Formats: sequence, structure tokens, C-alpha cells
Amino acid sequence: MKNSHQLSLCAALFGLFSCAAEPLQLAETDSIITLESTEAEYGQFKSYFLESEIVDLCVQPGEGASAGAGGAGTAGASSLDPVNCDEPNHGNDEAIIDALQRNMQERGYVLLSESEKDNADLVLLPAYIARTNWRVNEVYCYPDQYYSGCVQPLGNDAFILPYQALLVQLIDVQASNEETLKSAWTMGLHQAVKISSLSAGTPSDGGSAGAGEIWSSAIDLAFEQSTYLQGGTK
Repeated sequence: MKNSHQLSLCAALFGLFSCAAEPLQLAETDSIITLESTEAEYGQFKSYFLESEIVDLCVQPGEGASAGAGGAGTAGASSLDPVNCDEPNHGNDEAIIDALQRNMQERGYVLLSESEKDNADLVLLPAYIARTNWRVNEVYCYPDQYYSGCVQPLGNDAFILPYQALLVQLIDVQASNEETLKSAWTMGLHQAVKISSLSAGTPSDGGSAGAGEIWSSAIDLAFEQSTYLQGGTK
């Protein structure tokens, strides 16, 4: 297992691509960020597992920290630091989970059940940012009751996600162990209720798009710009 990932990294602003050399504040740009690992052979992956809950991320303890030492709080948990963290809105969790499942299926990945998850090639880990800001290039950990381990970032680019942003990691199970989770793909979305210019988020009845629909449309765009995500069953 190699110690680091090489990657190609771009940020998309409503589908328009631009590479960033300086830290990017998503709160100011309403951007969709995706990070690709050039070491991952996506075509060899066939199956994945996705929990039905979205966790809240509050603490970035640094590399080597235990996932059970407060690295993250489970969705709605009271263990979130009351001084530095606020519980995000979980009202759109179902729409987000459904959008992730649909996009993975469309790209040839087979979803495994809870009883089969140990056989999955990939694990999709979605989380909300529960603090003022979050640096994508820093190590962070998941709670033991969700999926144990600390995520190693794809590269050193200091993209910053604001409170209520969605951060999703696609973990390569074979390249990971109980302490270190190796990401094959990273997705960061600013809180979608502010992404008002997504034409795909307009309902068929011509009314205003609901927050769940906008989250779903933003996730669709993130997958669309990640053309390399094609599973082995395609």
C-alpha cells in the first residue's frame, strides 16, 4: 500500500471547471469540488456499501488519532462539542442518500446490504460539516459505531468547506486498514440550499425547487464531472 495519492483536482462552479492554486472558500463560491486519485483503478471496483445515516464532523484531531476519541459525532448525537460545533440540519438526508445510491448504480456499482458490507470493494462515507469551517486537506476520523478509521486527504490543496456543507469520501477498502482509510474520490458540496442557480433543480411543475431536490441535483453534477467513476460491472 502506497503512503500517498497523486491526484488531479479541479473545482466546478455550477458545472464550469477551474483549477485553484489558493485556498477556496465554498461559502463565497457555492462550488462543487471533486478530487480524483490517479492511483485508483475504478474499473476494478464492483460493489460498495453506504450507511443509511449521515454523520456530523466536528473535530480534526490529526493523523494517527483514534476514531473513537471524538473524531466525529454520529448524526444528531449529543457528543458534539457544544462550544465549537452545531448540529447540522438533517432534513434532507433521505434525498442525499437516494441521490448517492442512484448515481453509483448508474455507474455500474452494486450496493451491498448491511450483512454483506465486509465484502464491499468501496465504502461511501457522507458527512455534514458541524463547525464554522473544515479544511479538506486535513486528516479526520469516523466514530467506531459508524465506520472506524481516519481518512487520509487526497493532496494538500486547502479547500475549505463551511458549516452544513456535505463532504463525501469513497473509501478503497483493500487499500485501507482499521486505522487508515484511503479515499479513491472526494466530493465537497456547499450547503445546497444556497445553490440556487442549478437549472436541474427546477421541479417539473415549474415551482421553486425544494432543498432535497437541489441537494440531489448538486450531487448529480458532482458525479457528472467525475467521468472516471465507472464500476467494473458496466
